Amino acid sequence: MPTVINFKQPLPTPNRIKVFTGSPHEDFDEFKQQIAQAMDGYDGSTQAKKGFIISYLSGVAETYANRLRKIEPAITLETLLKNLKEKFYAPPNKENLKRKLRERTKLPQESITEYFVDMEILLDELEITDQVESNL
Repeated sequence: MPTVINFKQPLPTPNRIKVFTGSPHEDFDEFKQQIAQAMDGYDGSTQAKKGFIISYLSGVAETYANRLRKIEPAITLETLLKNLKEKFYAPPNKENLKRKLRERTKLPQESITEYFVDMEILLDELEITDQVESNL
């Protein structure tokens, strides 16, 4: 009997994806960006991509995603992410922005300019949040 070789591209091996649980202090957009970077250039099936995303969910986020897949087995990747965002998106607040600023490190593939621009955006968001909170 001949040996069958599977030439499908393996799932990406991410270096910086944090498991998303759906708690209010987590940033869904950050999670989505990490997933997108990890899957950049991956040509696997939609089913494999959905499985990859769900493997980085836990708690209520994982339960919700699995429920969505059970209700609609042919759910698209875009619809799955859209529904997760609608359910778990929390607008940026001061504590989340401070945490993101503390945890932000330069990624190996980004230039120093890109890193500083991103840090400047975070600082601007934090300043705007401070101004809004002081006006309340």
